[in-house]
Amino acid sequence: MNKILLQIANTIVANLANTEQVGLFDGKIGVCLFLYRYARYSGNRIYENIASNLLDEIFGQLKPDLSPSAIDGVAGIGFGLTNLIKEGFLEVDPSESVFHYVDEALFRDVRSPLMKEINFPIPLFSSGMYLLSRMSWRMDDIDNVWITGMIENSRSIIASGINNKRKLKLSLLNSMLYVLCGFYERLEVNKIGIRKLLNDILNLSVLSIDGHNYQDIDIILLEQIIKKLPEELKVTSGPVLEKIDYLDCFMDMEALDVWYDNAWWGILYNIPILEKISFENIKIYIDKKIQGSFYDISMINSKLSSAGLWLMSK
Repeated sequence: MNKILLQIANTIVANLANTEQVGLFDGKIGVCLFLYRYARYSGNRIYENIASNLLDEIFGQLKPDLSPSAIDGVAGIGFGLTNLIKEGFLEVDPSESVFHYVDEALFRDVRSPLMKEINFPIPLFSSGMYLLSRMSWRMDDIDNVWITGMIENSRSIIASGINNKRKLKLSLLNSMLYVLCGFYERLEVNKIGIRKLLNDILNLSVLSIDGHNYQDIDIILLEQIIKKLPEELKVTSGPVLEKIDYLDCFMDMEALDVWYDNAWWGILYNIPILEKISFENIKIYIDKKIQGSFYDISMINSKLSSAGLWLMSK
């Protein structure tokens, strides 16, 4: 595995000039995560220095009109920063928050970024996912107003779906299910209200599947998220799981293509996309991707970064 990781790292560094975006799935913060972890894994600080310079570039590219999304925007940068700090790659001065820009963009007006993102091609509850990542690091600098705002805006969106005022995509419902489940497990208050919202999301997920408001990856994610629900909530997930069982996602697709194209989703949700993959097959597959990288020069770094992160987690 050391050889394939070195090949991934050196391909990324050689192609770094073609990584222009700043996001998690498509840009520099995702590459930073890989390079920092690979520097520790390999014991070679050259990669850490490259990652540090890349992080400086990210801070230089922050601007008011950046997408709020965890995929390609502010929430993804916040998610990446949180992980780097949790893993000890960055030190935080308590008097100077590195999260100031992200917090301002996502929490100053909790409703605005969420309502903007709901109309994206792949809508997510990105601000909630970022907040949950912060909560998993430490709670003492989390403003309760942020949490309350997330829950209230979730309730409003869910109500619009129940009243048929808005067709909610499964990508959004998945992320709301994931975030509210995290709140349910971590918070001592409002558990009954959050539990009702989670049950409503499961019911809306059935409608979303019936209305074909999903991508295939959404089905895989939903199944894995349901597995992580608290036991008292799993009893209401039966109808959703029945729907999933009827679907033949990826039946005609190569398993390694599914893994390679969707690995960032697994990292964002901290769940496996595909659980049984041969390391030898991965080695051959990655080698072919690198050899043909000139066909995908703008995205090769992001995809290789997620593949490398997955490999180092095993």
